[in-house]
Amino acid sequence: MDWKKLAWKRIPPPGWLAIALIAVLLIYRLIPAGNVIPDMLRAFGYFQVALGLLLAVDVAVRFVRARTPVHPFHTAKVLVTDGMLRFSRNPIYLGMALIVFGFALILGTLPGLLVVPGLVWVLTVQIIRGEEEMLEAEFGEDYRAYKARVRRWL
Repeated sequence: MDWKKLAWKRIPPPGWLAIALIAVLLIYRLIPAGNVIPDMLRAFGYFQVALGLLLAVDVAVRFVRARTPVHPFHTAKVLVTDGMLRFSRNPIYLGMALIVFGFALILGTLPGLLVVPGLVWVLTVQIIRGEEEMLEAEFGEDYRAYKARVRRWL
């Protein structure tokens, strides 16, 4: 796959996040019988959203400080492996999944939680695999060693 030729045809990660959030909202509205999550768990959703935002912002700041693009369709200049990147190769995407999970909890929609694995799958297929190819081409053995010690998600 030629990363640069296909990149313009893809929806960027914030677009997938917006689609997932809209999907949760539609499920909430269209399947009211599924809105059964108790209030105590719904309140936990705010924590999930905050945690997801914190993960994404922390890693984005690390990328900016390292002077490497945050946008996945641009070639990385530096292999950043500190902070949360020591535990997950994709903490920004993990943060996005937590935001969607938290949003579904806040709304109380049990069927809406099914959007989370769908988002994880789409991000893996549409974004992450291409990023991994680019990073391996750019950083070779350094990236392969990083990939061997740090999981894709958690």
